[in-house]
Amino acid sequence: MASIKNLKKELVYTYGALLDECYIVQMVVPSIDAKEVETLCEDIENQYAQMAAAAGALKGKKEAAVALRKEFNASVDELVEKIQKLIEKK
Repeated sequence: MASIKNLKKELVYTYGALLDECYIVQMVVPSIDAKEVETLCEDIENQYAQMAAAAGALKGKKEAAVALRKEFNASVDELVEKIQKLIEKK
């Protein structure tokens, strides 16, 4: 159960940090299209909602928690790549 609790905390922290990064990029690089940043932020919020719902449904199943952790890591990697592509577009 502790690993599921830690996973839930990590979801909040990580997706929040990604949102912060989007807003910082928007402030630092004014040539970036605000609509693209907004779309990316919505994508981050949707990914968080999906992961939080899945984490809430785990109920102590270790195998499911491991699979969700892998899905979470893949999701974060994908979002980081999107942020990097957004920066490179400038």
